[in-house]
Amino acid sequence: MRLQLFQSAAECRETLTRFMTYDFYEASRVEQQRGSTVTGYPDGYRISNPVLGTHEMHYQCLPDTVDPRGPKGK
Repeated sequence: MRLQLFQSAAECRETLTRFMTYDFYEASRVEQQRGSTVTGYPDGYRISNPVLGTHEMHYQCLPDTVDPRGPKGK
């Protein structure tokens, strides 16, 4: 899912770093109250809960020539 467009790759990386820091902090705060553990990665984080299971969030900057949905099928 595309979240935002940027004029340059540097602007994307800078914004992404700030967003991931904030998002990881918020996820940690909320999920710890639910009994989950949150593990950080360079490009996102994983939330593990004994009842709800595990899911991961990953973020990346893509050039405008790359379709984030992947290649089209025939």
